[in-house]
Amino acid sequence: MKKDKVNKRKMNTYLKYGLIMLAAMIFGGFLGGGMSYLNHGAPLGQTIQDAAQMLVLGIRERMFFILLILFVVCIIWNEWALHQMKAIEQRLEGVEEEEENDRLEYDLDRIYGITNIVHNIFMILDILILSTSYSAHYIDTVEDWQAYFWLAGMVVFVITFLYIGIGQIRVIKRIQRIYPQKKGDPASRKFARQWLESCDEAEKEAIYQGSYKAYMCIIRLLPILTALAMVFQMIWNTGIMAIVMLAIVWMVVSITYCKGCMMKKGEKLR
Repeated sequence: MKKDKVNKRKMNTYLKYGLIMLAAMIFGGFLGGGMSYLNHGAPLGQTIQDAAQMLVLGIRERMFFILLILFVVCIIWNEWALHQMKAIEQRLEGVEEEEENDRLEYDLDRIYGITNIVHNIFMILDILILSTSYSAHYIDTVEDWQAYFWLAGMVVFVITFLYIGIGQIRVIKRIQRIYPQKKGDPASRKFARQWLESCDEAEKEAIYQGSYKAYMCIIRLLPILTALAMVFQMIWNTGIMAIVMLAIVWMVVSITYCKGCMMKKGEKLR
């Protein structure tokens, strides 16, 4: 009787998986058909394409100014975050109650985490904006004054990345000043490992859980993005490079995670 229930549960699992795959294929068919319809003369499709082209051209023409504004906003945020961290450091020196100390430490961690997110957002935005004109064909065909603005935008782009790197180092150094037990040189390739080794067990557990959530998010998102890239290539001939790059990232993430798990289990047997 028990064996029959187990077999039934297995069949239900296979049936559920089959239904999910069927639903995915139906959705993919509708998505591909809808995009194909929009691409072949549908008024809405033409409107979307025209709007996308206008957006790219608008960003391209104002690339220097957009990058400059982002750079200024990045400086303001980073300096504000460092100011807040310094204020928390001063308040921690005179705190006697454990509850207040825990709250201040949480505020410090929150500012550090948000600052990391903001830094990544600025870097991604800069890359996306630069990519609208990052083409040898575009550079060869523009007028001289447009080329000078493009070069100025490139300078701002590089300076922004340099500043973000220096800003991250300053933030880490501030935390190491507050918590001298935190080890690691931010400019070293081994910084992440050195930092992790200097964390206590509660901090390591938080990092492990966050890393696992990040892995699950990426491993669920990559197949969707790869499928969309394939659809775009079929309909709009966007090229296979996006598909290849996503496939490489998908493979590297999967292998790294499985290899890490096996190595961790192997260490326990030694």
